[in-house]
Amino acid sequence: MATVEAGPPTISYDHNGADYARRYEAIARELLADKPVAWSDTYDGFWVVSRYADVKRIAENWQLFSSENRAHEGDMTRRGIVVPPLPFPPPLNESDPPVHTRRRMIEAPYFTPKHLRRWQEAAKDYTRLVLDEIVVRGEVELIGELCLRIPAMTTLHVGGVDPHDWELYAHSERYFAGDDAAVYGQVIDRLVAILLERRDHPREDVASALARATVVGEEPMDLRVAAGMLHTIVTGGFDTAMSLLGNALEWLERNPEAREDLRQHPEKMANAVEEFLRQFPPVHHIARNVVADIELGGQMLRAGDQVLMQFYAANHDPEKFPDPWAFQLDRANARDHMAYSAGNHRCLGAPLARVEMTHILNEVLRRMPDYRIDRDRAQRFEIFRPVHGWARLPATFAPR
Repeated sequence: MATVEAGPPTISYDHNGADYARRYEAIARELLADKPVAWSDTYDGFWVVSRYADVKRIAENWQLFSSENRAHEGDMTRRGIVVPPLPFPPPLNESDPPVHTRRRMIEAPYFTPKHLRRWQEAAKDYTRLVLDEIVVRGEVELIGELCLRIPAMTTLHVGGVDPHDWELYAHSERYFAGDDAAVYGQVIDRLVAILLERRDHPREDVASALARATVVGEEPMDLRVAAGMLHTIVTGGFDTAMSLLGNALEWLERNPEAREDLRQHPEKMANAVEEFLRQFPPVHHIARNVVADIELGGQMLRAGDQVLMQFYAANHDPEKFPDPWAFQLDRANARDHMAYSAGNHRCLGAPLARVEMTHILNEVLRRMPDYRIDRDRAQRFEIFRPVHGWARLPATFAPR
């Protein structure tokens, strides 16, 4: 059990609960105003850190704030990046240098400008394919049929997995529930089979790179570790893109003047996407583990404590973003948001995601400019585990 200095603000913070999903804005405002570094007595205890500068400091300093998960080995001083700890640590996300660096470098060459151009063309192809099917109907369930499907097909393509199998992989939020460990295991088994095939028949994709990777230049990487990394690649862009796109489309429908402005001026969409990411970060929280005693925000954090970075609050810190609760689609520093984290764990696919989401939103406004959401049937996620957003957004429009 972690120790706490006498006097820090103490809260009962359950970011996985329905109350947080209903009141996240009010909770973030309270944290920023009165409790920027607070101790929560839930989940065996952890710190909640809310201000932009403090969150950025944690994210960029792996030497003092570790991502490792050894909880499954009984070491509760390293509980990974999720509160409570995941029962199946993702091998890339829950590791530190030098292991993290070696593993990330296997995937990094596939996110260079040369490859990004290829992936961007794939994203455009899948956007056209999906919208061609939708626009003739005059109705769509925006989340499942568009916001999830297009990013899923794109990221599977990047990973080297058949994009037409997207429904098998596309609901990764269920893997975070303990009773769905069997589902996760089935997907890992499928990815192991793909990796075995790539060892004999490599292609120019991430799956082939992982299948043929070596550990410290000597022996092949363990196949289940490689499958865990491939799983992160092929599912990492699903829920986050779905969350952002759903929130953006819902906001644009409520703000017709902004929607028409962006439809008339698609060149403005790239910065608008940054503001959407600032306002609606798909993932509100990521944790780190304190390696050595350190003072932060006037509180003493002890080695072995766990720290939860509150990205939603950090993105609304008035010291970083003037008038932070207002939407400013031309906000000059919107790109400074923390939606993609920072430091060595900053999202590798962020450049692709930005272009992909910009293109999808522009194409929706171009080809479905009059879409209207049926709010009586719209449904939000009851809990944000792992992402913030909409579960269903039924909409109608004039068929074309």
